[in-house]
Amino acid sequence: MLSLGSELRFQGWLKNPSVKSPARENVSFAIGPRFHYKIGPTTWLRPGISYSTFIDEPLSKAKYSIVQVDLPFAF
Repeated sequence: MLSLGSELRFQGWLKNPSVKSPARENVSFAIGPRFHYKIGPTTWLRPGISYSTFIDEPLSKAKYSIVQVDLPFAF
């Protein structure tokens, strides 16, 4: 019980402060596996890990990367 997911994310401010900055909007890409464990009749544990990186400037030049671990329960 394994799945692989990817995400292309655009993030931007809904209300931009008066100072303009190119970092107010950015685009990132993430990919990673997720495991599925049934731990009860209607309960699932779905741990996952993903690697994410920014693909536009200025954050791509800074070489920021994110490793995210999450442990969601579904019931």
